[in-house]
Amino acid sequence: MITKPEDFNDAYVTILNAPYVREPPYDVKGAGGVLAKGQVVWVHSSEVPRIRSGPVRAFVDYLGVILVNANYLKSV
Repeated sequence: MITKPEDFNDAYVTILNAPYVREPPYDVKGAGGVLAKGQVVWVHSSEVPRIRSGPVRAFVDYLGVILVNANYLKSV
């Protein structure tokens, strides 16, 4: 398991299957996949104002830091 950075402290959940891209240095640039509906992600507090649209940085326990479209996220 990858340790969650302390500054990713706002919990969100995916409302649909959500495509994501992994952020370096956790993986090769451009690698990604799809998060299942209901997946909990942790969002950096500075990203919360942008949560209505566009890509945001988020943390997932087994992936590390990713980029996911905010349209797929809902606050828990």
